[in-house]
Amino acid sequence: MKIDNCQPIVTVLRNFAHNIYLHHNDFIEKEDDEALHQLRVNIRKSRAILNTFHTLFNEQNYQTIDKELAKIAKKSNKSRNLDVFLEACEDEFAPYVKKLPKKFYKTLMDKRKKKRKKLIKFLNSRDVKQTILNYFAFLYDKTNQLMDKKEVDLSVHLEKSIDDTVQEIHLFYRAYQEHREEKILHKIRLHFKKIRYLLEAFQSYMPQKKEEAMLETSKQLQKELGNFHDLSIQELIIEDYRQNYGNKKAFEVFVEAIQKQKGLLTMSIESLLEEMNNAK
Repeated sequence: MKIDNCQPIVTVLRNFAHNIYLHHNDFIEKEDDEALHQLRVNIRKSRAILNTFHTLFNEQNYQTIDKELAKIAKKSNKSRNLDVFLEACEDEFAPYVKKLPKKFYKTLMDKRKKKRKKLIKFLNSRDVKQTILNYFAFLYDKTNQLMDKKEVDLSVHLEKSIDDTVQEIHLFYRAYQEHREEKILHKIRLHFKKIRYLLEAFQSYMPQKKEEAMLETSKQLQKELGNFHDLSIQELIIEDYRQNYGNKKAFEVFVEAIQKQKGLLTMSIESLLEEMNNAK
């Protein structure tokens, strides 16, 4: 399907911008954790799609809005890792936490409280509110859309972008096979996120069978890679604190439990990646 303007893309992005506005307000007013999560998600989706189609927009203005959205994403993510860890401490890791010094958990709760206070102050700032308004202005100002200079087959553009991203995943996977570095898995995870966001936003522009198969693979791998990433962060949090407390054995048992889960996830992730690599 050929388009002589950015309208289908802009429509999707405006929906994300609207969600950002609503979830931002909900979090400020209610301190709702789900609102904060959705704020982050819609910023990530916006940036992924803007990045894919940035040649259809005024480049300078695109770079400006992307930088502003990235700042919100980075600052709002700072509290996420601790939030996820504390949730895990109340759930699957509860038996291990009970054996740790009470001061350890209290210290983390106090730190979370301070981080949340800083986050609310940041998100309630004039700069953040202005960024959200700037994003709307960027999407509604047609001078940012190079509709008179570009003619794009949206389906072809999407397929090429997704195929290019898949090729990058294959390259990262080969690098991972050689070096077994966790940071490479994180890069693969981010690439799968991009594919998923594109497929979910523009399903009607993709061949159905290809879209369904790729979306299912992306969801499955993104989920497992996300769990692996969270476990890695949790392991680092424990390592940062274990030297400051007694009962080192309890910390060691906790770390071993996390490493065991990471080991199981690694086998599953490698199997899925190998399957995808062989199917190319």
